[in-house]
Amino acid sequence: MLPGKYHHRIWVSAVFLFVFSDYISAQNDSVISAKPDTVFITKTDTIFIEKKDTVFIDKNSEKYYRKDAFILYGGINFNDLKVSSSVYESVSGAGWHLGIMYKRESFFYWQVGARLNQAQYNLYLNNNTDTIRDAFSVTDLDIPVTAGLNFLPFAKRALNIHVFVSVAPSFELNVGGNSLGIEKDDTNTFKLYGQGGVGVDIFSFVLEGGFNFGFNDLLKDSESKPSQVFVSLGFRF
Repeated sequence: MLPGKYHHRIWVSAVFLFVFSDYISAQNDSVISAKPDTVFITKTDTIFIEKKDTVFIDKNSEKYYRKDAFILYGGINFNDLKVSSSVYESVSGAGWHLGIMYKRESFFYWQVGARLNQAQYNLYLNNNTDTIRDAFSVTDLDIPVTAGLNFLPFAKRALNIHVFVSVAPSFELNVGGNSLGIEKDDTNTFKLYGQGGVGVDIFSFVLEGGFNFGFNDLLKDSESKPSQVFVSLGFRF
């Protein structure tokens, strides 16, 4: 049996150990819970800021250096038929065209599009008794495929001069009424054209001029290769 004074010391020591162990446990819990919060907040802030800045810069850069464009354009054309026949004589006539094209920009560029082309021809029909003069129009859907060269690609879209060559399959849609007796059945409804020209780009505007020539005849019963001089004004977007 221990003396009374030792009982008192044992109880004091037990209370001290109990309190100290609770304090140590609380400190450990505090450190464990604080570390994940601190790491989580730091990582979340850092990733959010970096991703936002990077995406913002890339989008602006892509838009600024865009190398393709759509072009809506329209213009006038002057048409003639190379007729080697004693039946017809040809005089130049004026027509119009409207089109859209997709262009891929670089030093060497390419483009493809669709064009509604109305060409008007003035013909003299010679017969034994009289000479008949009239104009008739031919409306075609052209699909020009173009390759070209940009002389000032480093100027981006502020200013550029370009030259181009094209091949253009053409599908006839209509022949206008006339007193010469020429109808759609009298013409070749598929024609193949070649063309070449030069253009100037100023910001969003495109001005082009060129020459268009047919590889096959327009009229079935005579040699009649079509040709065309054209001027176009377009808007690039």
